[in-house]
Amino acid sequence: MTQPVDATMRPSDPAQWLAERGWIVESTPSGGVRLRTSAGARGCRVGCLFAILLPIGGFAAFSYFILGRFWQGVPQDGFALAILTLISLLLIGTVGLAVLAIVLGILQLLLVREAWEMEADRLEIRRRLLGFSWGRQFRDGVLLLDAKYGQEAKGPSWQLAVRSEGRKQYLMRQGGVFKSSREEVKAIAALLAKHTGWPVTAVEREEAEAVTSAATRRDVPAELRAAGFRAGVDERLRLTIRTPIHGQLLVGIVLAVVGAGWTMFLADHAKSLAQKPAQQPLIEFGFFLVIAVGLVLGLAVVAVGVVIIFSRERWVVERNLLVIRSRLSGWKSEQQYVDGTLSLARVSRATEDGTVWSWELRLQNQAGTVLKVLRSDSDDDVPRLLGAVLSHHTGWPLREAEG
Repeated sequence: MTQPVDATMRPSDPAQWLAERGWIVESTPSGGVRLRTSAGARGCRVGCLFAILLPIGGFAAFSYFILGRFWQGVPQDGFALAILTLISLLLIGTVGLAVLAIVLGILQLLLVREAWEMEADRLEIRRRLLGFSWGRQFRDGVLLLDAKYGQEAKGPSWQLAVRSEGRKQYLMRQGGVFKSSREEVKAIAALLAKHTGWPVTAVEREEAEAVTSAATRRDVPAELRAAGFRAGVDERLRLTIRTPIHGQLLVGIVLAVVGAGWTMFLADHAKSLAQKPAQQPLIEFGFFLVIAVGLVLGLAVVAVGVVIIFSRERWVVERNLLVIRSRLSGWKSEQQYVDGTLSLARVSRATEDGTVWSWELRLQNQAGTVLKVLRSDSDDDVPRLLGAVLSHHTGWPLREAEG
C-alpha cells in the first residue's frame, strides 16, 4: 500500500509539469493558486468511458431482450421461475449497476466542475453543478501519499489524501483507466505543499500511528472496523479480534438456498417417477440412482451453507502467541501458534477472462510453511493493515513475499 516518499521523483517546477499534462494552474486574487483539469483531459476521460459503455450497454440491451421474451410466458414450474428470477437479479445487480455507474461518471465529467484553491495553511475544494456551488476547506493539514494495489498485474495507482482536524479525505483516488501515475500525484502533492506549507508523508507512517494508537485502546484501526473486524478483551485482558461475518453470511445463505432448491427439485422428480408404473425397471433404476446422487450433493451443499452461516472465528493475540478459536453452535476448536511469521503475498489465479490477482496475509512457521491464510482480498489495504496489527501485538515480522 505504501512506499517511502521519494523526493527525486518530485518535479522541480510542479506547476509547469502539471500544465504540460492537461492541468490548468492559475493565480488567485488572494495570492494563491487554483488547480483544475482542462476540457481536453475531461473529454479524453469521457471518451474512455463511452468506449467501456458501448459493449456493456450492448450486452445489457441484449440481456433485457432475451429475458423479456422469457418473462412474457412466466414459467409455471416453481424451480424454473426461481432460476429465471435469480438470473434476472444477477444481471440487474452486475451489468445494470455497471451501466448506471458509467453513465453517472460521464454525467459528472460533463456537468461537474472542480477546482482546488490553495494558499498558506488553507486548501479549499470547490465544485459547481448547473449554477450550484459547494465545497470544503482544510487547515492544519498533512498530505499523505498512498500506492493502491489492485487486481492488475502491473504497478499500483497512486493516491493523495489530506488529514486535517483528525479526519482523512482522499483528494485523488482513481483506478482502472484513470489510474494516477506516481509522477502526477507527487507533482500535485509538491504543489500543495509549496503553497500550503503542509508536510508530505507516506501512508505507512500514518498506518503505524493508527496501529499504535489502537493498541493502547485494545482495539483495531478504523479501516479494519469498517471492513467488519471487531475487537475486545478476553478474561486474561488479551486482545481478541472477531473476524467479519457479513460476507460469510451471504455466502452461507446463497449455498443453503441453492442447495435446498436443488434438493426440492430432485425430490419432486423422484416422487413423480416413483408414482408412475414401472415400464423399464433397469432404466428407471438408473434414473433413481442419478437422482439419489444429486440429492446427496444437494444436502451436502445445504449442510456447508448452514456451517458457514453459524460458524464463528475469533483470534486471541498477545506477545508471541496467536490463538484461533472456531465455534459452531456448541462445538468449539482452538489452535495456538507461536514463533510465527506473517507474509503478505500477491497471488494469481487463472480464469477464463485472464489472470486475476489478489493479496493474501499468510501465517507461516519458521521454515516458511503456510499454516493458515488469514485474509485474502483483491487489493492490499485490509491484509496489509491487519498484518501490521498482528505484527505489533505478537512481535512477529511482517514480510512481503517476492514475486
